[in-house]
Amino acid sequence: MFLHARDTLAAHGYQPYETSNYARPGHHSTHNQGYWRGEDYLGLGPSAVSTIRRIRTKNIPDTARYLAMVRSLGHATAESETLDDAALRLERLALGLRTSEGIPLDLVAPTDRHRADTLLAEGLAVLTDSRLILTRAGSALADSIAADLA
Repeated sequence: MFLHARDTLAAHGYQPYETSNYARPGHHSTHNQGYWRGEDYLGLGPSAVSTIRRIRTKNIPDTARYLAMVRSLGHATAESETLDDAALRLERLALGLRTSEGIPLDLVAPTDRHRADTLLAEGLAVLTDSRLILTRAGSALADSIAADLA
């Protein structure tokens, strides 16, 4: 069904630019692309998530409590974590493989390059300008491929 949906949308002028996101040329979500590339982003409102300078925060989900906390504390942060190099690499790998831009090959650990070579040999990925990009067939396996390369 995934590949059928992808083909149907493509036949109507929509390009996949992330595993579950399609748009006509020039209409991709800039916000989402920044998220997938690992750029800082600010989330506002209940349950919103932000990542700024390696610090990821999540606001409480309850709207009334959110408003009360913002009034009294100036924020409604319920959770916070600092992302280390390993966490950032894993996130960039997992999210980047889901996009039509793929990932820089140097995100794949040297000890795992043979796995990338296998993806290329099996037609699940291509290498373009030192970027590993999943093919149509590979995109259906994006999450398991990311787990394998992690």
